[in-house]
Parts: sequence; C-alpha cells; structure tokens
Amino acid sequence: MEPNGDGTSSAGELRWLLVDAGLDVQEMVRKGDDLVVRYTSGASAIDEHNRELVEVTSQFVSHINNGGNGARLVAEVSERYDDVQTQYHVTAKWANAYLNDEMSSMDIVNTVARTEQER
Repeated sequence: MEPNGDGTSSAGELRWLLVDAGLDVQEMVRKGDDLVVRYTSGASAIDEHNRELVEVTSQFVSHINNGGNGARLVAEVSERYDDVQTQYHVTAKWANAYLNDEMSSMDIVNTVARTEQER
C-alpha cells in the first residue's frame, strides 16, 4: 500500500517503499515479531548487491522511525549475481541505535552485512 501520511508506517507501506526503490519484491509476510521480505536481486556484482542491502536497511530504519513495528526485517534474496540465495537481517534495536546517534550509517550497514548467510 502506498504511504498515506498518517504518521505510522505499516508493513504494506514498507513493502511499497522497497518496490518504489527498485527492488523486485516477491512477498512480505509477518513471522512472529519479524517481517520477512523475499526479493529477486537485480545485482550483477557485489557492489550492486551491497546497494540493495543498504536500501533495505534504510527503508527499515525509516519504517521504525515512523512508528512501524517488527523486531527485525529478514531479507531473503534469490537469484543473486552468483546464483547463491542469501538472507540477512536488520533489527529494530539497530535501527533505533542509528536513529539515536548511537551507531553511524557505516556501523549499521556493516552490522547488517555481517548477518548475511546462504540459505
């Protein structure tokens, strides 16, 4: 759903923002306290994959900043440039640390990148 400006971000609005940012989102579901987004990567190299990771992180931070819920956002990536399916996650705790100037943008991105694993 397109953001409606009511001041509270929903999972549907987060999905819309990820699609609007150019990600090929296949699905967004809630699993317990987590939001899980499955997307097909358009990356043909690691730099492009990293830009997608930064975009997902940035949009989740915005979601949290706008009253959105979810303990973490788990990104499941398929058809990555090297045909390896991966997943990574960003937590609301990290998003709030960034928003409270307790983490830099580089810190949060590096923390998210360290969670990446093959699935």
